[in-house]
Amino acid sequence: MKREYLNDRQLKLRTEPGRYAAAPNLYLVVSKGKTRTWAFIYTSPVTGKRRELGLGSAGLVTLAEARAKADELRGEVKKKPKKGEKKFDPLEEKKEAKQEVEASTLTFGAYLETWISKQQEEWRDSTLRNIRVALRNVPQSFNDLKVASITDADVVDAITPIWKKAAGPVVQNIMERVLDFAIFHKKRTGANPARWRNHLDQNFKRPKKHEHHNAMPYKGIPAWFATIDFDPLKLLVLTATRSNEVRLAQWSEFDLEAKVWTIPGERMKNGNEFSVPLTDAAVAVVERQTRTRSPFVFKRGGIVASTLVRKIGVPGITAHGFRSSFSDWAFAETDHSQEIIEMSLAHTVGNATTRAYRRGNAIEKRRALMQDWSDFVTSKV
Repeated sequence: MKREYLNDRQLKLRTEPGRYAAAPNLYLVVSKGKTRTWAFIYTSPVTGKRRELGLGSAGLVTLAEARAKADELRGEVKKKPKKGEKKFDPLEEKKEAKQEVEASTLTFGAYLETWISKQQEEWRDSTLRNIRVALRNVPQSFNDLKVASITDADVVDAITPIWKKAAGPVVQNIMERVLDFAIFHKKRTGANPARWRNHLDQNFKRPKKHEHHNAMPYKGIPAWFATIDFDPLKLLVLTATRSNEVRLAQWSEFDLEAKVWTIPGERMKNGNEFSVPLTDAAVAVVERQTRTRSPFVFKRGGIVASTLVRKIGVPGITAHGFRSSFSDWAFAETDHSQEIIEMSLAHTVGNATTRAYRRGNAIEKRRALMQDWSDFVTSKV
């Protein structure tokens, strides 16, 4: 039975909220606020879901015009696409057109902030800081480029002047990830001009990593230690920890009665919380500090890395190098196991099951090692 549709006069009499059929897939929509609009209601060939596309105000678009538009859209929706063509969904087309307009005006600098906001929940604070520092090397001219139109030449021009700096490869990696993110979210099309593999690696070579930190020979540490008068450096040496862990140490991390310093995961290189057994000498260093309203043990806001290096007083020796000195001493002069030595440096040892099993008694074994180290370091004080 052929369905009958309301004519123009009948539709004008419909004032109650609802949808009134005016033609195949075409409805007059009367809202609770009495506004009257045309709607094309159809089943999407893309999603399989029922969808509604507005065709304008009934006061501005006549019934004849609305029917003509609905006939056109219905034909496009039902048309079988040719090979290589995609199915037609007017709402999807509208969405893509909007995205194209947005992409045509979206700059790299603006989209970079969008990418950072999506990623930073998974980052440690130090990671975000390092990224911000590296991004200072990105030319403003590159930040002003439209995401949709960045070319290979734009990327090469931006990173060539900074490639030999430590920030160079970091900036390239960020560019690649941001533009991958843009492609996934349809902010640009085509290949990623910042991709490294089989692309930029043809023009640039990754700088070799320099992992070595100049260390003081361990046999010279006791005499040197007796001359220093800088407590943060003393705690760093006595605990064989990293400078970041000492510089930003907070009172809440120390249990001086139990002689344990618990460093939160966000300040550890491996991201895991780490408990450091404290010797009497280490406890004495912490107890000497004046407690103020600041949460930091050493100076309000923590101390800067360059201060630690300057206080060493020996050209070329790094703060991190004392961890190497500790390791050299432990392997050469003690009978402590390799496992305990590595664990004392917060290195990952064994698999997850093994680590969980050993966690209970390892701190006491590490305490014995740290006491031997403390006795050695302070032997000439």
